[in-house]
Amino acid sequence: MNTSGVANLIATGRTAQISGMIETGGALGMRSIEESLADLLRGGCITEQTAFSLTRNQETLKRRLFGEAAAI
Repeated sequence: MNTSGVANLIATGRTAQISGMIETGGALGMRSIEESLADLLRGGCITEQTAFSLTRNQETLKRRLFGEAAAI
């Protein structure tokens, strides 16, 4: 999903901030890859091995799956 905020980050070269915007953009329908992978894993559509091989951030995926304490 593209929003004016994401477009602005791209236009100004601040692409590293896009993931943060996605994390906070749930009300706009934005979903991180970690959120989608966690849902697929919980639904039995993929294995844990597959989820962790596809994630961009293993710590974030751990938090999505097991809560804050698991990522410490």
